[in-house]
Amino acid sequence: YKGKVIEHITKGPLKLPSDLIPADVSLKPLHCHTNIGRNGNLWIGSVHNGLYKYNIYTKKVVHFVHETANPYSLSNKGAYYVTEDHSGNLWIINNDNKLDYYDSSTGKFYQVPSFRNSNDYSVSQIFEDKSGNIWIATDQDGIYTFNPFQKKIHIINRGDKNHNSRSEEH
Repeated sequence: YKGKVIEHITKGPLKLPSDLIPADVSLKPLHCHTNIGRNGNLWIGSVHNGLYKYNIYTKKVVHFVHETANPYSLSNKGAYYVTEDHSGNLWIINNDNKLDYYDSSTGKFYQVPSFRNSNDYSVSQIFEDKSGNIWIATDQDGIYTFNPFQKKIHIINRGDKNHNSRSEEH
């Protein structure tokens, strides 16, 4: 399951085995995305309650939330979609359909300003390819690819009959 989406829930409560999440962890999302990453970390993103890291080996939970006074916290209260890259860093689509990046070596979150998806809840998947590019599939806009090394976003428009794309640098 390394780096693979194991469950995607769009309605109802999160249903995981009762021994997986401690009783004191409150998961009341309207939408939740889970991903198992490196070192046994289960990442659980929720719409209204931030992001959880649950280590399946140590049984420890870390809860990440938006902190208004901290520019290096989640950029808002939700973590809609999450994927862990090959370096153990996170890429997160938040409630505002903006892209956050979590640097696991510093413990800081950063917002990626070049990703501007304006449609509400239109992201349907996020993952990293073998080259380290982040792919973001949307329901209405098409596909975005973000090259974190060059800081470039490439947009493949869904409605473009010529399959042309446009590229933006930021």
